[in-house]
Amino acid sequence: MNATGSGPGNGGSGRKPSAGAMAGYGLAAVAVIVALVFVIIGLTDSGGADPDPKPTAKPKPTQSADPAGSSGDSGGDDGGSDSGGYKGPDTSRTIDSTRCTDATKSYSDKSKVMVPELTYKDLTSVKACLRAAGWKLGEVTTEDENVWGKNTVLEQTPDYLDDFDPDKDKIDLTVSTGQPAD
Repeated sequence: MNATGSGPGNGGSGRKPSAGAMAGYGLAAVAVIVALVFVIIGLTDSGGADPDPKPTAKPKPTQSADPAGSSGDSGGDDGGSDSGGYKGPDTSRTIDSTRCTDATKSYSDKSKVMVPELTYKDLTSVKACLRAAGWKLGEVTTEDENVWGKNTVLEQTPDYLDDFDPDKDKIDLTVSTGQPAD
């Protein structure tokens, strides 16, 4: 016979948790659920610093900066009322010029700075940022894609936070044409 009264093979003390302990467990469970809700909201929201634009398809492109210089291609749409999936520029996605003019100094080489995040920003604002800091724009290539829209920077070299010598180096960009990829 078991002296504790917990029964054979039960292994426990046979006592039920107190009402206070049950309330504590309930509060802990609610706190975990609330924390998970905030994490999920945080992952789906951009945090307010750089809101996602509402998708807007424009049947005809507007005049904007020519990312490839003088390519001779006007970047027109596929014609007529059919937009062909073209997405025009989103000039609301900008970078503040102080990101370039007040760039963080490199930790390994004080003569260099760390490149700011230029991707997914409008080309016109990126050029203004580079110009304000006196940095050189290198090669600008285009890529067909219509998720971000015409003149949106898709890639940058050097990459974000890479060391950059403003006196010697240039920044190369890949920019969207706004046309669907083949």
